[in-house]
Amino acid sequence: MSALLVVCECFALVLITSAPSFTVHLMLDRKSVKATMDIEKIESGVIADAALRVEYDHRGRPHPHASTHFGFLSEADRGQAIRDITRAKQIGAAEINFHIPSEIQFVSMRNEAVGLAFMDFVSDLGRQLEIRVVWENAPLLTPPTWSLVEQTAFIPKGYDLCLDTGHLILGASCREEAVDRIDAFIYEHGAFVRHLHIHINDLVSDQHNNDPVDVITFLGFERFKSLVEGRSYIFEKGL
Repeated sequence: MSALLVVCECFALVLITSAPSFTVHLMLDRKSVKATMDIEKIESGVIADAALRVEYDHRGRPHPHASTHFGFLSEADRGQAIRDITRAKQIGAAEINFHIPSEIQFVSMRNEAVGLAFMDFVSDLGRQLEIRVVWENAPLLTPPTWSLVEQTAFIPKGYDLCLDTGHLILGASCREEAVDRIDAFIYEHGAFVRHLHIHINDLVSDQHNNDPVDVITFLGFERFKSLVEGRSYIFEKGL
């Protein structure tokens, strides 16, 4: 597929492709054209930072992971989000996964206005490209102020979420506490959870044990069945 991606200053974007069913025009700002990028270079891996890690959900559909970093947001992150979502559109994905910004998740980095502005930008871009953006909870115990367990009120309401079970159970004292965390998350946020990254660990490090038998044994069959009902999911591999 040949295509031309035109990225405008402050993230106006036009995508034109030879496929009649895939013509997208996004106008996020009125400023002038700044740069062009050939999609074929992305396909060949020349533009490495536009490559996505893609897994396939339980129905065989592509589930791409957006580029992730754990630090303060910058303007460059919006440009990267454009590249990631555009690439996801090109491979036929119906959704793409982003981590909730550190400015939302961590007390020591908290700047809610900045974090929400980024989430709004990315979610709106996804809607325009007809790709659902789902926001995933943190995989880190550091900074020690991570909040998606201790400060569940920090999770913004009204955004589509991805619950990562392995991330959520990190730091639990035992299996019972781990599954209680999952139950509590679903009780409070389940209406917004659209996708699941299912894996487990030793509660100390993010081992990404995604063996279905191990996972279902740990969670319990009824809890697993309830979790996946009406949601897309992957047994997520580690990096």
